Amino acid sequence: MVRTDAPSFCRQMHQYGVIGPGILGPWHSGALAFWGPNIAVNPMEFRTRKIITPRDLNPHGTLFGGRVLEWIDEEAFIFASCQLGSTSLVTKLMTTVDFVSSAHLGDIVEIGCEVLRFGTTSVAVNCQVRSMATGTLITDVGEIVFVNVGQDGRPTPHGIDAPQGESTEV
Repeated sequence: MVRTDAPSFCRQMHQYGVIGPGILGPWHSGALAFWGPNIAVNPMEFRTRKIITPRDLNPHGTLFGGRVLEWIDEEAFIFASCQLGSTSLVTKLMTTVDFVSSAHLGDIVEIGCEVLRFGTTSVAVNCQVRSMATGTLITDVGEIVFVNVGQDGRPTPHGIDAPQGESTEV
């Protein structure tokens, strides 16, 4: 496994269209940074936005829960990958999924993640989806655990024990 520092790793992911510019922390104007000395880290940053289209709706005309979970898993994977500087991750588990409210056709939602803890081979994150217009919480996944795996598919230590660039100085 090749490891790189998180900022350049995420810049590469953005360059190839894997992630939007908002995930780049200090390289995105107006955003609090994930990386760098003397920079406060906002624990939950909402970086990805989605517009609700007809294909995202359930038979009741509201946002389909399966679609939300797909978005959450993808966003949490990207977030965890940026924290570890590696894409050799697999989703191990999702704990409580709380569908708090819904969204409708044309609504724009935001997806945000924060690190809960690092294990030897894993990282646990919390992920939320909220309405961009009102800030109303739509879905909360209490914990998503990703495991770093080697070429053999078995868990392997990632060597990270704190969010990338986290600083106690402000």
